[in-house]
Amino acid sequence: MQKYENIPVRDMKLDDAVEGFYLMKNPSPKTTQSGKDYLVFNLADATGEIEAKLWDYAGDLHTKCNGKPVKVRGNITEYNGKKQLTAVLLRESRSDDQIDLTKLVPVAPIEPQQTLSQMVDILDSVQDEEYKKICFAVLDRYKDVYCCIPAAKQVHHAFRYGLLMHSFYMLCHADHMAHMYTFLNRDLLITGTFCHDIGKIKEFQFSEMGLVNDYSIPGQLLGHLYMGAKEVSEIAESLGISEEKSMLLQHMLLSHHGKPEYGACVVPKTAEALILHMIDDLDGKMEVYREMIENSEPNRMTDRVWPLDTKVYIHN
Repeated sequence: MQKYENIPVRDMKLDDAVEGFYLMKNPSPKTTQSGKDYLVFNLADATGEIEAKLWDYAGDLHTKCNGKPVKVRGNITEYNGKKQLTAVLLRESRSDDQIDLTKLVPVAPIEPQQTLSQMVDILDSVQDEEYKKICFAVLDRYKDVYCCIPAAKQVHHAFRYGLLMHSFYMLCHADHMAHMYTFLNRDLLITGTFCHDIGKIKEFQFSEMGLVNDYSIPGQLLGHLYMGAKEVSEIAESLGISEEKSMLLQHMLLSHHGKPEYGACVVPKTAEALILHMIDDLDGKMEVYREMIENSEPNRMTDRVWPLDTKVYIHN
């Protein structure tokens, strides 16, 4: 008789028999060519994520359980060269289930309170009083959310405290760049870097677990670059900040994706805007590398990594 075990996603191997609680993500009902209904979804825990399928599906779990714990029983199979879980039983979690939520939700490899304190120290070093006012107005308004949410739905920093980690690392880069290239306006660069992703607070819909379930309607129609720039404009106006400083900050937020094909509203047209784009791109890609290195066997070439648009060699 098969013995089913609660196995972390990262440790799942072909033919493993799995039973336990995992987060359901992105459930999507499908229909076979013969007219049979099935469900495609991802299962996730703090160690990773795996695609799953449930055949002969006729329920409503996809409307109730996205981003929530579910109990699943199934086997690890292979499809198109990738592991997947073929479920035989699936149900939503109940109030009397004994679930260790710390094992289900991926968390940034940082100490949040210490990172927040270090970030505040950088913001406090801003000399221009108008830029400093904007920084702390944003922090006061969004501190509880800013410091907890992921920075993305899935590409990079898609875990709790991800936005805090991403923004702090970028602030460290910005501070270093301002000391190296002394012609930069450090106060503008620090402020723009800190504010660059505040639109994500409204761009995403969050699950009870604090992860990104989906994009909000405003997020899909407007995007976080526009929403962030609008927020900065409104805060600047309420504080009586000069129009030019507000415009420079808005330009940084609107251009930080670099090119229109990558989502930028305009291309960077100031040195500070260009630096912001480059350190944003750098930190996002380094996080992709970090996760791959931690979760891959060394001395091998990976499949093509979509965010990097190339295969990657993992070395010792």
